[in-house]
Amino acid sequence: MLLHLLRVTLRQIGKFKGKISKGVNHMSRTEKEMIEQNIELSTEFSRYLFDHPDLDESIPPDAEIVLLPEFDNELRVFNLELGKKIEATGSKVVYIKIESLRPKILSRIEGVSFDLEASG
Repeated sequence: MLLHLLRVTLRQIGKFKGKISKGVNHMSRTEKEMIEQNIELSTEFSRYLFDHPDLDESIPPDAEIVLLPEFDNELRVFNLELGKKIEATGSKVVYIKIESLRPKILSRIEGVSFDLEASG
């Protein structure tokens, strides 16, 4: 499934670049920002699939995955348009609704200190 996520992201950068956002009114973010957010969302979904292999197994192997974040309407509409473009080429699409994202955790390390001089 990770390959499917990568293919959808690459489609955004390549074949459909500049064509999707033309049909979306009042888009405040650039297409580049949307692609960057999709890369981040795809990474998070990949992590989710590692923890939930049953979901991974239920997605048809020949389907493209399009993520629909319910918490970000602008990105959801952008991705829905992308999905429609992919379907128009005859490809199978599975739409994955994502309700929310937890806050980012940058590191689990606590209590870091360092010494500029070598300690013996």
